[in-house]
Amino acid sequence: QGETLNVSVAKSEVANFGHGGDEEEKAKALLAPRFLESAPIEIVRERKPGEKAFFQLKSGDEQAFIVLQKGLPLHGARVRFISYQGWSKEAVSDEQGRVSFQVIRDYFPSWEEFQKRFKATYLVIAEANAAETGSYKDQPYTSVRYQASLSGNYYPSPNDYLSYAWGLGIGLLIMLFCGV
Repeated sequence: QGETLNVSVAKSEVANFGHGGDEEEKAKALLAPRFLESAPIEIVRERKPGEKAFFQLKSGDEQAFIVLQKGLPLHGARVRFISYQGWSKEAVSDEQGRVSFQVIRDYFPSWEEFQKRFKATYLVIAEANAAETGSYKDQPYTSVRYQASLSGNYYPSPNDYLSYAWGLGIGLLIMLFCGV
C-alpha cells in the first residue's frame, strides 16, 4: 500500500486434548512451544502458573498476553483487547512484550435467559511499525506495518450465577417468613 508493506498474522487459541490418556503426554502438551520463531509478529496468551489443560478464562480475570516478533518480545506494540460486546481497551507492550487486561463482565441477560456456560469470544490486536526497506512482488517499500490478532473465549464468572442463587434463596426465605 504505497510504500508501506502490510504484514498481518491471525491466530486463535484452541484446546487440543482429550479426556483420559497418558499423564506424560498431557505434561508434554502443556510444555510444547506456542509460538513460531519465524513469525513476523504474533500474540501468545500467557499461561498462569499451574494452569491445567482445562483452563477457562472468566469475566473478572486478569489475563496477560505477549507480543512476539520472530520469537522475541516486541516492546512498544500498540495492543487492543476487544470483548464480545465490543468493549475495548488499549495498552502498549513493555520490554518483555507483555501487556495485561482485565476481562470485564459484559454478559447481562435476564435471570430466565442466564447461561453459566455462555461462551463469549474476545479479540486481541497488536500493531507495530518499522522503518524497514525492501521489495515485495517487485514493488519497493520503505516501511512495514505489522499487525497480529489472537482470538479466544471467556465465560461468566462463577460469582455471576452465585449472586443469582443468593438472591433467589433470600427471596424464598422472605416469602416463607411472610407466609408464616
